Amino acid sequence: MKKFIKENSSSFYKLAYENHKSIAVNNHLWHSKIYENILLQTMHCILMLAQTIGFETDKGLEIPISQQVIAKALKTTRMTVNKAVICLEQEKRIIRDRRKIIVLKDKLELPLGDEN
Repeated sequence: MKKFIKENSSSFYKLAYENHKSIAVNNHLWHSKIYENILLQTMHCILMLAQTIGFETDKGLEIPISQQVIAKALKTTRMTVNKAVICLEQEKRIIRDRRKIIVLKDKLELPLGDEN
C-alpha cells in the first residue's frame, strides 16, 4: 500500500480531493476512507500482537516490541501505528507506559468499529 501511494501520489491525492473525504496533512490522508481502513487494520494487528506475543503483566498484556518495529512489520509508517495506538487508548482498550503498549486484559476482543 505504501509503495502504491508513493508511485501514484498525485492521482491518490486528486482522488481523495475530488471525493471531498480527506485533508492532506503531512503527506498523510488522515480522514480518507482508505486511511480509515488502514488504521482499522493496524488497530486489529496491535490487538492480535498482544494475543500472540504479549506477555502478562499486572496491568494487562504488554507488547514487547516498539512502534517502529510494528510499523516495519506492517509496512506502514510509525505515525500510522501511533495514530492507531492513540485511537485504541481513546477507546480505553490499551494504556501506554513508557513507550510500551499494554493491552487491557478485558479489552482483547477483536471486533472493532465498523467492519465494512
